[in-house]
Order: sequence, then structure tokens, then C-alpha cells
Amino acid sequence: MHPALKKRQSRQVIVKPSLHFTTVVTTAMTVFSVDFANGQISAQRLALKKLSRKASYLTICDQIDDMCENRYGVPNSDSTEKYDVDATLGCCSCKAGMFGKFCKHQFAVMILFQEAFPNAPGVAADTRHSIAYIAVGETCPPLHFYNSFQTFRQKLSTWLN
Repeated sequence: MHPALKKRQSRQVIVKPSLHFTTVVTTAMTVFSVDFANGQISAQRLALKKLSRKASYLTICDQIDDMCENRYGVPNSDSTEKYDVDATLGCCSCKAGMFGKFCKHQFAVMILFQEAFPNAPGVAADTRHSIAYIAVGETCPPLHFYNSFQTFRQKLSTWLN
């Protein structure tokens, strides 16, 4: 056998799935899910902070048209166009919102009108409880454990500062 081929063969590593590997992955996902549910993963807080900066031009309800039944007309940053936001479906007619992404227009409606969106980052108690239940099953603390001592608006203002 040629020496270069012999060297290449010795570098190959074959990984076979094992019970130990599966246990390690399952444990890691459980720990991550519990940390996420307990608010120790900052991704959702950072996403909301970024959206807050982008939507900073929207400061009062009068800037947004309330079209009833959880539908709103939200202006873009230079007020040349209005985007349709549907809080029930969690969509917006802007480029990001049309693909299901939670956008700055939806964020402004969520804050100014205190609407709930199905695609908002998981900061609500019921969302975090559901994730914890998936991670740990019957040993999951009850829903009231995930309720905040602050109102939602107070908590958001704390996170965004």
C-alpha cells in the first residue's frame, strides 16, 4: 500500500451512534430547553431590544391606524407607506413579515396596543412553561411559577434598557 494512502486511512474516524451519544445529546437539549424556559437564554431579549431600536420612530398609538379585529396600519420609518399588520395571524405586509418573521411593525403594535402575537419571541409565561414541560415532563413547575412579578410592560422596559 502506498504510504500517502495509508496515512489518509489512519485519519478516518467512524462515528457510530451509541446509547451514550444519544443520552448526551438528549441531556444537552433538556438543559438548553430548561435554561430557555427560565429566561437564562438571552436571544429573545436581544431580539426584542433590536426591534425596539428599529421601531423607535413609533412612539404613540395615534401613529398607527387601528382597523379593528386585531388589524393595524403601521407606517414605515419615512411615513411614505403603510404596512398591514394582523396580530391574530402574526403577519405583516413588509418584506420580513411576509415570511413569518416577527418585525418592527408587529413589535410596535405589541407594545403600543398590548396585542399578543403568535410569532413573537418566547417571553410570555405560557410559552416558557410549554417549553419547560417539553423538556422535563411531569416534573415541570406549574404555570404560575413562570409568571413575572412585574407587568409585561415593566419587564420589557427593563430588558430594553
